[in-house]
Amino acid sequence: MLRGVMLGGLGVTGGVAVVLLSVFGLNWVASTGWIIIALVGCSFGALALLALTGRRPRVEIGPDGFVARVPFGSRSRRWSDIEGGFVVIKVGVAEGMGCRLTRVFKESAGIKPTTLFAGNDEAISGGYEIPIGELAELPNHHKGRATGAS
Repeated sequence: MLRGVMLGGLGVTGGVAVVLLSVFGLNWVASTGWIIIALVGCSFGALALLALTGRRPRVEIGPDGFVARVPFGSRSRRWSDIEGGFVVIKVGVAEGMGCRLTRVFKESAGIKPTTLFAGNDEAISGGYEIPIGELAELPNHHKGRATGAS
């Protein structure tokens, strides 16, 4: 997540600089426009700092299911709502943890089919403290214990 914020910030700041140069010229940018470019760069620097020090996304696993918490919300699922296990998938350019939901749950929750998650109905991704492969093993283990599967 931090890498994305930093690369995005560099791209946007560079884009703003190019636009200002092409519209107003080098003299204006050298005398006044550099302030705008510096403000854009500092804004993304602040976002990167917030991403670094802010609450990381987390998955809380319990006997009946899990809750995936992100900075702006959460999603909970019961083990009985999950069909099969959790797998590592690609979500955009990052990796995520995908799962398939039961037909009954999808119908009751109004979840529409998607092709975004490599055959899975949902994905959990973000900057977790452990690698996504290890994260996917945890709910598989707990779901297996809760449902009596090995």
